[in-house]
Amino acid sequence: MPVTADGIRRYLRSGRIKGIGPKLAERLVDHFGGDTLRVLEDEPDRVLQVPGVGTRRLKELCRAFADGKEQREALVFLQGLGLGPAVSGEIWRRLGAETLGCVRTNPYSLTDEVQGVGFATADRIAGSVGIAPDDPLRLGAGLRHGLHQALEQGHVCLPAPVLVERAVGLLDAETDRVRSALLAGVASGDVVAEAPTSDSGDGGPPRVYLPVMHGAEVEAARLLRALQDAPRPGRADRLPFDPEIGQERLTQEQEDAVALLLSSKVALLTGGPGVGKTTVLRTIVDAYQPAGFRVALASPTGRAARRLSEASGAAAQTLHKLFGLVPGQSTGGKVLGEDVLVVDETSMLDLPLLVRVLRRLPVETILILVGDPDQLPSVGPGSVLKDLITSSQFPVASLTRVFRQAAGSDIVVNAHRINRGETPRFPEQGEVGDCYFVERQDAAEGADMIRHLFCDRIPKRFGIDPREGIQVLSPMHRGITGTEAINRMLQESLSAGAAGIEHRGRTLHVGDRIMQTRNDYDLDVMNGDLGRVVGIDSAGPSLDALFDGRRVSFKKGQLDHLEPAFAVTVHKSQGGEFPAVILPLFAEHSLMLKRNVLYTAVTRARRVLVMVGSRRALHRAIGDDRMARRAGELERRLRGDHLTQVAPDDPRWETK
Repeated sequence: MPVTADGIRRYLRSGRIKGIGPKLAERLVDHFGGDTLRVLEDEPDRVLQVPGVGTRRLKELCRAFADGKEQREALVFLQGLGLGPAVSGEIWRRLGAETLGCVRTNPYSLTDEVQGVGFATADRIAGSVGIAPDDPLRLGAGLRHGLHQALEQGHVCLPAPVLVERAVGLLDAETDRVRSALLAGVASGDVVAEAPTSDSGDGGPPRVYLPVMHGAEVEAARLLRALQDAPRPGRADRLPFDPEIGQERLTQEQEDAVALLLSSKVALLTGGPGVGKTTVLRTIVDAYQPAGFRVALASPTGRAARRLSEASGAAAQTLHKLFGLVPGQSTGGKVLGEDVLVVDETSMLDLPLLVRVLRRLPVETILILVGDPDQLPSVGPGSVLKDLITSSQFPVASLTRVFRQAAGSDIVVNAHRINRGETPRFPEQGEVGDCYFVERQDAAEGADMIRHLFCDRIPKRFGIDPREGIQVLSPMHRGITGTEAINRMLQESLSAGAAGIEHRGRTLHVGDRIMQTRNDYDLDVMNGDLGRVVGIDSAGPSLDALFDGRRVSFKKGQLDHLEPAFAVTVHKSQGGEFPAVILPLFAEHSLMLKRNVLYTAVTRARRVLVMVGSRRALHRAIGDDRMARRAGELERRLRGDHLTQVAPDDPRWETK
């Protein structure tokens, strides 16, 4: 077994052997080098030669060192390969006595077994243990990694030629060898390949899936069709509804939408801001409940669920909470007990979550999906809302009329103008409005203006607390006006001198706005929830924060999923609204200057919106209406189009 002095040093410094700290570890390895472990095990008396080690301490070291030889060998080996103590320990915890055999024969399996080990790490380990660059094991792992990367980009599958091209670039391998590895993966079941058929017999190249995603897509289509085909409860026929809402009456468009939704088993309600979707939802709930139907309202995120509850006047919760789902676990959860499920912000619903929800819906459930197809798609894989609409298999009530109250808002009007590809209108000098553009050509000058707007101008002009009601939405994380730099800048301005702690490269202060980035059911804080730090214990480290007025205490391990949130990405803002939004638009955001990104950001503002940037960047965003097509076949499956599995010897592999 290759044992390096560096690996021994890292192992001994990790604190796994009682009595050996970082300083003693350095002295031991400096003295004995790569022979350190053998000396500790076979000739412990020689350790007395090391300064600072006496007889009593030697006995303690021998006693501690005598236990766990197999584990020690594995950990030293792993750390000798450059892995850190935490990852090495996690590998041992998952694989135990099989660690060495697994790492030597197939280190790529670690990417599935151990969190924190990605393809690059596994590939480096593979090179260290002698796996050749063109080994089929490596090529197959590279192809699967390409599919995992595609999932992160929103794709459910990839056309075979695209996947091969990506893998060739990743692996620096010959195209023919990568194609051979792909066919071998299909034959072994490591990946699944299907192709749609057409009247001409040519439905394009095979689509390649990870097995779990292929299963999810097939199951989603099957469950949705079964839900749609099941009969509606008899008492759901011809439900009466009151077209009078408070002092107003439903428009004809809204009445038609309500009638369609109340007569459908699975249906969709769509529309942009200010068109009255919430009014229609309230009418739906008010019609079902008196008839004895139990109605559940839910959204993909906690922020969206709270917004739905406030707007509808009925209790709403996250889909995860409603069904008892735990992120990362495909099993567990509970069957829906209500008769009607209304899901808002369906544009945020990805394919894996859709499947987990559908599995827990009794076939007699009435399902209403609400969303805006022009918003950004889900962070996870799939285009659920668009696929359901374009499949033409489900009734769609689309609201288009902007109400008079909403039409008085430049924010709402400009959102619809942007969505039509038109330039937004901003107030002239001296005019009062709620949507402004501050022109700056240079990103550094733009950052200074954002600081001024956030800390001074908007609070004074509109009376909005910067720590509570102003949100910067940037198209990207990186750059002078990206979320990372803006958060640091605003922390310096607003949190200077406040108590703070540093954790995993992030600093959080009392008074900072923070975001939770993963669902935590123990704390009842969900991914995307925004809070404010109100207490710090640097010794813990730990902090207390207020989330919607509720005080939550975060201990050391729970701090991993908190990040500063004076500025967040537009993607992260989905499902929420803010009193004031500042939106930077500069050339450095070129990759994300898209119409749907701009539209989504604008619709997050409630009272005031200020864009800061160049007119050129604004017009570029408005002009780019190309929504990246996400690879997937849910739409075809919903329509009943036939897709067949493609065997390794199928001629369709030659389709470009």
